Amino acid sequence: MSRLWRKPAKHPHFRYTPSGVRTRRGIRTKSRTALENARQPREGHSQLRPRGSIHMDRDTMIFLLRGGHIDMPERLARGIWPHPPLHMSLLVTLITECLANEEWFPRRWQPAQSGQRVREGGTIHRAAPNRFIYRAQRHAATDPMILAETVETVFSTAQDAARHYLRWDLNLPGKLDSWTVLDR
Repeated sequence: MSRLWRKPAKHPHFRYTPSGVRTRRGIRTKSRTALENARQPREGHSQLRPRGSIHMDRDTMIFLLRGGHIDMPERLARGIWPHPPLHMSLLVTLITECLANEEWFPRRWQPAQSGQRVREGGTIHRAAPNRFIYRAQRHAATDPMILAETVETVFSTAQDAARHYLRWDLNLPGKLDSWTVLDR
């Protein structure tokens, strides 16, 4: 039985001459033109700014710290993509400023009530100028209507309460809605 010869499928990394000879394309080589072409934005894609040149506005950061989410089309529309890493010290400062103007952060405390879902997560309450109370609660693993644990911690500074909230509620340093948060 004879095998029929088939023309090989065209591979994206190779080009074919009219005589059928396969040669490598310039994309794989590190030529100057290939690198210049790679830096140009593709048609239909937004012009990306260099990393580190975009700064998120204060309201957007506070929205994220309160547990909000910003989807990709909105990030592109606001011009906050790509984004540089955020620093813990900046987030602590923002929460401290919010606590200077508001009594609660990120929301008013709602203690668990029987017959209703337990609202998980922590809040910071500014009870006095030098008294900040962090409260958190969680539900049982088997039933979201059953209170499993309540925690109350008192801090003397807003910065300490903010660091505690960032560490235990938002698990930072790490990712905050895909923004990388560094401990600096």
